[in-house]
Amino acid sequence: MKIDKLNEILTEEREARLFAVAKSAESEMRATAALLSTIRSVKAFSQAIIKIANGPSSATRQVECYVEVTLEKTDPAQEKSRLDGVIVSTRGQDTWLALLEVKTGINQLDQRQFDKYLELARENEFNAIITISNQPAQTNDLPPLPIKYRGSKICIKHLSWERLLQQAHLLIRQDDIADAEQQYILREWIKYALNPRSRVISAHVVGDYWKEMLASAAHKRLKSSKDKLEQFIQDWVGFLRFQTFRLRARSGGVVDIKLKPKERKDPALYTKRLMAECLDEGQVVSSVRVSHAVAPIDIAFKLDARKVLFSVTLKPPDDRDRGKQITWLRNEQLKHIKEIMPGLLLIISWKFRPDIVTQIDITDAVADRKNIENAIRRGHVEKDAEIKSFTIEWSADIARKKSEVFSSAGANMEEFYKHVVQNLKVYVPASPKIDQEDSADKQNANEPASFSPGP
Repeated sequence: MKIDKLNEILTEEREARLFAVAKSAESEMRATAALLSTIRSVKAFSQAIIKIANGPSSATRQVECYVEVTLEKTDPAQEKSRLDGVIVSTRGQDTWLALLEVKTGINQLDQRQFDKYLELARENEFNAIITISNQPAQTNDLPPLPIKYRGSKICIKHLSWERLLQQAHLLIRQDDIADAEQQYILREWIKYALNPRSRVISAHVVGDYWKEMLASAAHKRLKSSKDKLEQFIQDWVGFLRFQTFRLRARSGGVVDIKLKPKERKDPALYTKRLMAECLDEGQVVSSVRVSHAVAPIDIAFKLDARKVLFSVTLKPPDDRDRGKQITWLRNEQLKHIKEIMPGLLLIISWKFRPDIVTQIDITDAVADRKNIENAIRRGHVEKDAEIKSFTIEWSADIARKKSEVFSSAGANMEEFYKHVVQNLKVYVPASPKIDQEDSADKQNANEPASFSPGP
């Protein structure tokens, strides 16, 4: 058979797959089996998952995985208990056990089922419970359910399918898997999970509340839609967590939501704060930190204006005067932005003058330093006024289609990071210099010390 004819037959659809994606009523069981098979086969992947659940992640440990495990009854009155999956990590006599509860697509975790599994985990001395679904975790990685257990013996963690995918992408991107067969298995699992026919992933979308909530925001009446706003903020936090995992995979850095110390201990405080701020200002403002980046990325979801603002704020060098601070910004920061996005703005804030803000298009700022000075002069800023901060800001319209609101915001955030944030550098002051010795001091140092005998 000629090669061109053969290529017509050997299409991607006919390529042999490690994980089948044919339609099946048992899609959840298939997804669990595929995930656990990958965890068992890919050492680095199993280490990453077990480490998240505070388990021992040494490369010398043996990992085995099991699907649809039925536990023996400890009480005749009990119902038969079947677990979605179990991970067993052993080394010698030491054994670590994790119980898995898995949901796919739009299926959500069930409170009664989770409580039952928690009881089983305690009775059977499991070390961890890992829940998996398309629901976002709470900010402390707990499942999106009221957790009554306050003990320390069982580690409880929730992993979204998106986070699992981002972890897999990250391992491949960083070349953490040397074995070619293990790389192949992990790539095949990624293809399987992302295939719509596997019915594993469900997209992040706003709910039915969206249209009414936007109308309330436009008329400055968000308080009349508090219940809908609360649903949106919960969805927003979930999307933002997913976006941090995605940006982590793409950048290779550590990415997380910027929280106050109290919010890290109690995730509900974060959503309460976003709720209060949105009711006052008509916008949801969050910040995302990327390791080694010059500053956090601030995202303002302006419901009233139907805009999403992305910004990064730089502090001017304290050891330079105003003119040199502007030169530093233009020559050592803005000029490193290789591709300036349309509508990218520079905003200068001033110390002790919150009523004055200088704004200029970054294309003009890069073209000529005098354009920045002229913009400052037009704003009637005093010559002795000190610069408080430089902010680079870019805005995008909120997507019209409800199904694209979060996906477009995520894509725009990545573009802002790629074209702006990753090209900025943290300012490091010059090392202090030792002054040159005075010539008279040098001469005195070279002359022999004189001695005057006493009387």
